[in-house]
Amino acid sequence: IMCWSLARRHVPPLFLATGLFVAYALRVSVSTTAQVPPSGSDVVTMYSEFNWDGETQGAVLSAFFYGYALTQIPGALLAARFGGTRVFAAGIFVAGIGTLLTPLTADRFWLLIVVRVLTGLGEGVTAPAMAALVSTWTPASERSATFAFCSSGTQYQSNWYFRCFFSIF
Repeated sequence: IMCWSLARRHVPPLFLATGLFVAYALRVSVSTTAQVPPSGSDVVTMYSEFNWDGETQGAVLSAFFYGYALTQIPGALLAARFGGTRVFAAGIFVAGIGTLLTPLTADRFWLLIVVRVLTGLGEGVTAPAMAALVSTWTPASERSATFAFCSSGTQYQSNWYFRCFFSIF
């Protein structure tokens, strides 16, 4: 299949970069909205909306990474067994559901912690799944460049997300 004069093996890296773009947007959404608002500002954040203290904010923000860390090795094993495509898609889906549930659970601390851990569990499998996909779809001589290209989705996301977020305020 040719797509804009690309060989078939070049299409999955485009999807992986896009998937990581989405994954990082899901990851930083709570980190951005849970910040302490600037002094004298009318900006409403989760921190000010729910009267969080620093300990509560730290627990909510770290909950994601507990789930993320737990699924790194299992994510690689799942990708080896079921294929990187399924694991990557399932991870993004679970992280998306967790992100959608976040505003609904924001006023119930322990439920919010569970949802953030769930989001981390979903995103934790994306990097191992990406490695499995790149090793399957890419010739050995091009793997490092392909992996770097796929990972660039995270950098584009960071730049895009913060430009959009700060242009609103």
